[in-house]
Amino acid sequence: MTLTASGGTNYQWSDGAGNTASISINPVATTTYTVTVSDAAACSATDDVTVIVNNAADAGADNSATVCDNSGEGSSAIDLSTLVSAAGGVFAPIGGAPALAGTTFDGEGLPTGNYEYSYTVAGIAPCPDDVATISITVNDCAACPNPPTAGFSYASPFCVGVGTASITLDAGATAGLFTANPAGLSINATTGEVDLVASTAGTYTVTNTVAASGACPQATATANISINSLPTADAGIDQSICQGDNVTLTASGGTNYQWSDGAGNTASISINPVATTTYTVTVSDAAACSATDDVTVIVNNAADAGADNSATVCDNSGEGSSAIDLSTLVSAAGGVFAPIGGAPALAGTTFDGEGLPTGNYEYSYTRRALPLVLMMWLPSVLL
Repeated sequence: MTLTASGGTNYQWSDGAGNTASISINPVATTTYTVTVSDAAACSATDDVTVIVNNAADAGADNSATVCDNSGEGSSAIDLSTLVSAAGGVFAPIGGAPALAGTTFDGEGLPTGNYEYSYTVAGIAPCPDDVATISITVNDCAACPNPPTAGFSYASPFCVGVGTASITLDAGATAGLFTANPAGLSINATTGEVDLVASTAGTYTVTNTVAASGACPQATATANISINSLPTADAGIDQSICQGDNVTLTASGGTNYQWSDGAGNTASISINPVATTTYTVTVSDAAACSATDDVTVIVNNAADAGADNSATVCDNSGEGSSAIDLSTLVSAAGGVFAPIGGAPALAGTTFDGEGLPTGNYEYSYTRRALPLVLMMWLPSVLL
């Protein structure tokens, strides 16, 4: 809008709105503007003007509804105020539409067809009014123009515990209320979607019921859904081997097998891991349902008793050393000494030849059945 001041030769509006007698403004809220008016003698005075900003009228969006021409066949009346989103307006018939009873339209006995009404919310000057159009269609509800259908299907079978199963509606069919029989199926009553994780394996009959509406009757349809159990995957018990050994793993529980890391695709596989490894097998059955199981192969380092060794002692400590600690003759700790043949028992790990007949005495040193032979020669004693 334009504000125009008078009374001087120079003009200065507040808030930088302008410095001419007339200014064009577009305030978003009610605002007071001050103008300073100066004359040729450089004398000045001020005056105020307030611009009141009113909210624009809003009648809401156009809307429509359908009623029957006979209340014995269905609802014939409707309150038009339920079809608008803004209060405070006024309804008026358009064309040949009948007068309303307050805000209620009644199609009882009217010819079938469309009837329109304007809904006007008055604007506060200088704002214009806003108008929405409400259209009411009167039908002969004794006949159902489009009988409902409820046909649908599931892409059975499914596997329990894996995702969801959605319906496929037949062409032109409508989703109504979905129920299942017997119990055990977790189903969304509105969409028919089945939660396979929360459901129990089995075969179920699902019914879709589309409610009657006006002259249109109720429609129902059924479909079966099969949910298979998962196979019982068994990769066998954990295995323990020595490094370098082969081991055979055998899985069971299905018809097809796939081992992790490309280890094989048969029930039994032969492997030679260099370190402790866990293998996972995916077991599938004839219904294409699958499950997994793990087996760990523990790889142990091979035992090493070291090389065979020998030593010599005397049969008389007065002539030389007669005792020796056999542990000084082996390179690996942790083994056990045992006499071979007629060799005498050790004192711990110490052999003592004092008083023994001259000859060879052997002992095994076992960490993993690898013998260590102690060769001893006792010289003859001259008397």
